[in-house]
Amino acid sequence: MKVNIAVVGCGRVARTHLQAIGELRDIFHLSAVVDADEQRAKEYAREFQTSYYTSLDQLYKDKTIQAVVVCLPHHLHMPVAVESMTAGKHVLVEKPMAKTLEEAQKMIDTARATGKILMVGQSRRFFDAVRMSREMLDNIGRPFSVLYHWGSSFNESSAPPWWRSSEATGGLILPMSGSHAVDQILWYYGRKPKTVYAKIYNSKTYWEGASEASIIMEYGENEIATLKLSLATRPVLHQVVINGPKGTLVINHQEEKNVVGVGYLELMHDGEIVHKGLQRPTNFYYQAREFGSAILENRQPIASGFEVIENMKVLNAILASAESNLPVAVED
Repeated sequence: MKVNIAVVGCGRVARTHLQAIGELRDIFHLSAVVDADEQRAKEYAREFQTSYYTSLDQLYKDKTIQAVVVCLPHHLHMPVAVESMTAGKHVLVEKPMAKTLEEAQKMIDTARATGKILMVGQSRRFFDAVRMSREMLDNIGRPFSVLYHWGSSFNESSAPPWWRSSEATGGLILPMSGSHAVDQILWYYGRKPKTVYAKIYNSKTYWEGASEASIIMEYGENEIATLKLSLATRPVLHQVVINGPKGTLVINHQEEKNVVGVGYLELMHDGEIVHKGLQRPTNFYYQAREFGSAILENRQPIASGFEVIENMKVLNAILASAESNLPVAVED
């Protein structure tokens, strides 16, 4: 048995999802791609040898399609996910789960009411180096410090046009990069922080949203995480340092050119390289496999919406701290 799946939105990250689905022919049948731009939909349909739709109504009415991957601007995640589940389809939605905590809760409520699977594209969990780092936490002891620096480089010519809109992005840097980084930090600590303190600002005139964020996440008991996010770092620097009483783990990440969301990763334990290389199969392959397997096995997937809403609670507190210029407690 295979899952008939469609990909909604034919943008830059959709290609990575489609490549992963194409490598999982034992699990998926790609039924359609969907995009309001007919020319773009045709091009993707031709490239990935499938059909295309130019409206969501066409997708919802197609009862043969069992699952969808939502690759749309952030402000469309909630409505399309909710409508898709209501139409009887399982959903893998790109990160961030939603623009707001309230929207995320509506998605959870719909998943519960319809019985459909809701998975969030926290694709970093599916990197071998990230998974191994979590498995190696016993080697360094309970972490007391995580330092996460994600400095990327985008401008008006290299970023998709919708990134310029604060309405479409929900603020840009925090939902764009922060949703991944916060999720990974929560994965290491196994719980939400008690309080957060954040400064979020814009260094680029062509963004309506923010391009920079500096965040402190306080866990209590002398446990802390520090997060620096940037869209204006050259050269790109993507590094995670996890300190424990018995040692240190370091992850260095370099993006693969022309392939969104994957790349070359290096994991070190106390300065010794324990894993390195270009991620193959890609993390999107493993993510898609988990989504399809969860559907076929009728179980909740890794990074289900019921889990990732905890991430949304932290992002909500970070935004509130930046707006108030004060530390903010994270909602239980």
